[in-house]
Amino acid sequence: FVDPFPEPLAPRPEIAYPKAVLSADSTIVPYNGQAVLSWSSVNSTSCVALDGWEGKQATSGTISTGPLTSARTYDLKCIGGDGESSVESLTVNVIPLPTGTLTASPNPIPYNGSTMLTWSSSDETESCTASGAWNGEKKIAGNQKESGLLSTKTYLLKCTSPGGSTVSSVTVSVVPLPSGSFSVEPNPVPYKGSATLAWSSSDATVCDASGSWRGKKATAGTESTGALASSKTYTLRCTGRGGVTSKSVTVRVLGVPKGTLV
Repeated sequence: FVDPFPEPLAPRPEIAYPKAVLSADSTIVPYNGQAVLSWSSVNSTSCVALDGWEGKQATSGTISTGPLTSARTYDLKCIGGDGESSVESLTVNVIPLPTGTLTASPNPIPYNGSTMLTWSSSDETESCTASGAWNGEKKIAGNQKESGLLSTKTYLLKCTSPGGSTVSSVTVSVVPLPSGSFSVEPNPVPYKGSATLAWSSSDATVCDASGSWRGKKATAGTESTGALASSKTYTLRCTGRGGVTSKSVTVRVLGVPKGTLV
């Protein structure tokens, strides 16, 4: 027997699945910048953070990502009496710092020499500014000759992009000129007397004599003039990686007999 008027079936209770929503105040931040994550949920009793963050979370809230140096993905799922939500995922991207190079060639250079500065920066660079031994706005790539350098110099280049700024630097070393002393004792000397030349130098590899003496000389030493019948001038030219210096001394002779050709 089939009841032509059956009792209606009771409706099935609706399943209240948990649902989560995850967002950020910014999904693109500069290098070392941070974003604030926000989340909310319905039909849940707790939430769990995954991947880029971890641990049990309240069913709603906010949290800072902290400083970011690369893109990071954050996942969140929420749990309720009827199960758990699908995983909500959000990625915060980081605008990279500009990258670049600054070089000098040749380096090192001799005293009063010159070098060519060459630089370049990545495509996202918006501007570059020079400081240190040079200054002013610069193109994001280029070269510039620096001449007449008398001492070691450091060149700085700050390049800026939406992601932040980086500073490149190069130090151009200037090899100093040879330095030292060149003297004579005694001075003056009597007629037919002699004196001793004494010299020393630093940053020199070779020295050459001219004037009243000749030939290659050590970078330090002493030498007698021999008997002098007239005043004489001695010149010493020393050469090093930084260049050339020249020094002279004149030995005066006293009591030259009258009529003597000097």
